Amino acid sequence: MGQLPTRVLVLFSDTGGGHRSAAEALIEAWRAEEPGRVEADMVDVFRGYTPFPFNQAPRTYPFAVRYFPPLYAATFYGSDSPRRAKALAYASYPYVRRRLRRLLREHPADIIVSVHPLFNHCVNWAMRGLGLHVPYVTVVTDLCSGHASWYYPHVTRLIVPTEEARDRALRAGVPAGRLTVRGLPVARKFAKNPYKPEDRPAIRRGLGLQPSGRLVLIVGGGEGMGPIERFARAIDAALSAMEPADQLVVIAGRNEALRERLCHQPWRRPFRAEGFVTNMPEWLAAADVLVTKAGPGSITEGLLSGLPLLLMGKVPGQEDGNVSYVTSRGVGAWQPDPQRAAAQLRDWLTPGNPVLAAMSLCARQLAVPDAASSIANDILQIAERPSFGLRSRAIASESMAAAMAG
Repeated sequence: MGQLPTRVLVLFSDTGGGHRSAAEALIEAWRAEEPGRVEADMVDVFRGYTPFPFNQAPRTYPFAVRYFPPLYAATFYGSDSPRRAKALAYASYPYVRRRLRRLLREHPADIIVSVHPLFNHCVNWAMRGLGLHVPYVTVVTDLCSGHASWYYPHVTRLIVPTEEARDRALRAGVPAGRLTVRGLPVARKFAKNPYKPEDRPAIRRGLGLQPSGRLVLIVGGGEGMGPIERFARAIDAALSAMEPADQLVVIAGRNEALRERLCHQPWRRPFRAEGFVTNMPEWLAAADVLVTKAGPGSITEGLLSGLPLLLMGKVPGQEDGNVSYVTSRGVGAWQPDPQRAAAQLRDWLTPGNPVLAAMSLCARQLAVPDAASSIANDILQIAERPSFGLRSRAIASESMAAAMAG
């Protein structure tokens, strides 16, 4: 009889695209590298297993970040300490306890993996209430300055993307022996990006772009967030005196109103505006510079493509550290003002300026292309080691049967 697959419960929620992307990257790694060995169950906890108003978080988060950043910042900073994060979780737990226990009953697993900061205290308490003894791994998807709620100290393993995140976890009380630095998990199409700089002209032709000149790529994430239009206008004006072949491309994501608006404006440079695309690695390979917000996914994808980064915006609190991460490593700059950002780009693109090549080299050196594979392997090793393994399955089955009988 063959070995049973390892059952992995992956907890996420669509409060920002990075949590889903990280979960999907891990599942993709298991399917590609360990076919048939893992049975992964991916659950949006807020939507499926919390009451109102918690179940509205996937809808209210992008609204708050886009339209009320000062309020979001006050909420983040006001709760960002281990003591306050625990207090908030403690206050919330009576309202979510019953549903979280139902989550654990309905999704039995050999190991639980969280890629979201707001579940860790409460789910661990729910596990304790059920007498459920399976390993719990948190995979942090904020590069440097993630919220304190990420760092529940009693998890089996806490996997972080950078040394800055590891230091933050240590300050939050997570034991050093439970911490691992692995990088940020991203989809294989980015991590295994086959394109080389010499492929750029051919890639551009395939995308319907001019093969020569420099290309500035502006990306606002899947939702097209940030002051993209103002930056595009300023960059277009600043580059008007540069090489005629220089191009500007905006990926507006699901923000169709923005794409339509940009397509019907006059531009001095050769210009393209695209909506949501599924071939982002090709667009990154076609570019010379990436202008984006300081999201961990965008930064990581840019590094994997060897692109200099010009950061135009950030989510208060959780993305603060990403700015210093980029600037201190010599892979880009922070310019939230459109005019100054345009001037910075004009300087970078001046013929003979070696800064772009230097930043591109630093980006490739900083990239961690095997992060998803390494994390996926870590999780399997934890699930199958003797201290858990078959023993955890037996205990889990007994505790589930007792809980359901009760």
